[in-house]
Amino acid sequence: SNHGRWAMEWVGQLPLASQPTVTVLHVIDKASVRSSFLAQPVVWGVNEEAIEEESDQLDARAKETAEQAKQYLLAMGLKGKVVRAKGAVGTTILEKAPKRDGLVIVGSRGLDRLDRFALGSVSTDVSLQAPCPVLIVKEEPRPTARMVFATDGSKAAEKALQFLMEKMAPH
Repeated sequence: SNHGRWAMEWVGQLPLASQPTVTVLHVIDKASVRSSFLAQPVVWGVNEEAIEEESDQLDARAKETAEQAKQYLLAMGLKGKVVRAKGAVGTTILEKAPKRDGLVIVGSRGLDRLDRFALGSVSTDVSLQAPCPVLIVKEEPRPTARMVFATDGSKAAEKALQFLMEKMAPH
C-alpha cells in the first residue's frame, strides 16, 4: 500500500544518530481472505476456488513487494533484510518488533471510527503493545523541521525523551 511504502521511505529520511539495521516486514493475513468470502452465499467448491485464487494473488504481490523493498534498501544505502511472514498483521509485527533497542515504523491507512471498530487498527494495536517506540506514518516523507514532545513527567515520558536524545540527530 502507499502507507506501507511511505513508512519504508521514512526510514531513509529520519535523522538518526547512527545507521540502523533495517528489517522490512511484509505480512500476509490469509485468514482475512477467507473471512471476506464468508459473507457470501456458499456454493460447494466455488468459494474455495475463489479463495485459492485470491491467496495466489496475495503471494504474487508479496513477492513483488519484497523485491521492491530490497531495491529500496539498496538505493538508500541501508543495511538490512526483507522478511515475509504469514499471520495476523498486528500480532506478527509485535512478534518481530525489537524488544528494547529499536523502533517500529508502520503505515496508517487512516481508517474512520466505523472501519477501526469493524476491522481493527493495526497501527493502534502495535502502538499500544510494542515493547519499543513506534512511529505511525500517515503521509509520504518530507523534511521534518519541528517536533512536539509532550510530557507528563512520567517514567514513560522520560524514556521517550531519552530515545529522542540518544537515537535522533537532527541537523
